[in-house]
Amino acid sequence: YIYKLSANEYHVVTHAISQHQGTLSISNLNGQKVYEQKIILKEGENTYPISLAGVADGIYLLNLSSRELANTIKFVKQP
Repeated sequence: YIYKLSANEYHVVTHAISQHQGTLSISNLNGQKVYEQKIILKEGENTYPISLAGVADGIYLLNLSSRELANTIKFVKQP
């Protein structure tokens, strides 16, 4: 899941059953990536801070993918 800390700061939280690599990306509804980060998932709960400063308000798709999971979450960035 994703939760908002401030106007441009968010945390993405996910769970993994083992340690492995993955990718966290955010795209607009036109498919343009506005954020991408390679991540190391550890066993258990994982939290990743992301900054969307400079990204326009609107509807976005958060995609978290790895060998264990593929998850897409729609969210709204607003002030």
